[in-house]
Amino acid sequence: MGFDLPIAVPVHVRSELGVHRGVARNISEGGMLVELEEAPPIGSTVEITIGGGYGRTGSTETVTLTAEVRHQVAWSFIGPAGQGRLRGVGLRFVSMAANAPAGAWLH
Repeated sequence: MGFDLPIAVPVHVRSELGVHRGVARNISEGGMLVELEEAPPIGSTVEITIGGGYGRTGSTETVTLTAEVRHQVAWSFIGPAGQGRLRGVGLRFVSMAANAPAGAWLH
């Protein structure tokens, strides 16, 4: 049985476009959706780092995952500051760093 975490987690994404901050949403056993200002191309490989003091936990523990960009999405919305736009990528996990605490993140 798989799992799905409907949460928002700050992440860093390393791609051919550089390193960018993002927000991971809907993390599952097979992948995740990550909001980014600039979306890497479909089919490209990215590294996602979760943890390391990002967000509110203050934990220094990190996990780095390698993923493939499977699709891109865009949202348009109207908020207090006017019209806004977000972009994101759907990622499929390919591998996890050898030193990653797999039990804490994916099992």
